[in-house]
Amino acid sequence: MKDSAGVNYGTQTMTTYGATPLTQPDGTFSVNGQVATQTSGIVILNPTLTLTFVPSKSADKITGVTVAVLKGSTTQSTVTLVKQSDGSYLASYTLPGYGSYTLNGYIAWSGGTPLQKMSLVATYGESVTGYQIGINQIIGIISLAAGIFLAVKK
Repeated sequence: MKDSAGVNYGTQTMTTYGATPLTQPDGTFSVNGQVATQTSGIVILNPTLTLTFVPSKSADKITGVTVAVLKGSTTQSTVTLVKQSDGSYLASYTLPGYGSYTLNGYIAWSGGTPLQKMSLVATYGESVTGYQIGINQIIGIISLAAGIFLAVKK
């Protein structure tokens, strides 16, 4: 280190570590057959979920695959996917009730901390506190209003 006048005050060494993405495992999570990413969202019609992970890179370094199921900030369950004979991972989980859940998928691997590869918002059922109008109903109401307006205008 030197000051503005160029006087040397010594040296300092720092060692840093970085991840090497070329050796990290990768793959694709699916929920009920729908590909899930780190920003996906799906609507669930049945509370039983089929969770799948298919490795696409460095599968030999994967030591486990899990999905954390959260409702709000509360963890409902952590599901461990079981390795299948074809190299994929599979599990089934039944949601405890209606609502929105966050599904976070992780790959545990031999090279470091688990890698998060999925964060999906899954909405099951409708609100029990009141009736919710769907997009098809909104389109129907608008079409009805437009038809009445055109009929009255003639």
